[in-house]
Amino acid sequence: MIGSTGGAAPGGTLASRRPHARNRPGLRRLVHLALRWMLGLTLAATSLGKALDLPGFREVLTTYDLFPGWTLWPIAVAMPVTEGLIALSMLTGRRMWAGIGASLLLHGSFAVILTLELARGVHLENCGCFGVFLARPLKWSTPLEDVLMVAITFGVALSAPRWTGFPHRTMATAATVPTASR
Repeated sequence: MIGSTGGAAPGGTLASRRPHARNRPGLRRLVHLALRWMLGLTLAATSLGKALDLPGFREVLTTYDLFPGWTLWPIAVAMPVTEGLIALSMLTGRRMWAGIGASLLLHGSFAVILTLELARGVHLENCGCFGVFLARPLKWSTPLEDVLMVAITFGVALSAPRWTGFPHRTMATAATVPTASR
């Protein structure tokens, strides 16, 4: 049309002129889902690998020579449970902010512990990342993988839909916050 600016009609938005545009997932949503699933599937694999042979994973923990003996069984049980809960959170989207916080804490701790072990000169034939089933030696690239997992977790948080709130606040709960009456 002559004289048309190509923008939205007066009183309307561009999306209101094209209703199908509102129904298509945006790039942000696709990135969010891809990162969430990448994190979730990776943690599901690591959790399953550890849980399938808890005695073997406990033995891997002894090679770190970092934890007191009495803590090895609780750690061997808690780690795959924690990873499984984070994976469930990422794959379903439920309690996502709790999963994000737990993932940041878990992978940040792993990166620090693995770096300290390498700095101490500890040589491990199996870092234990996937339990005993996918034995990989501890190398300098191993803590970098956890730094990458931290970055992916930040990506999940930063690409989260704006209406999910932080943490546990939604637009609905924000709208129902009591205000002072006159």
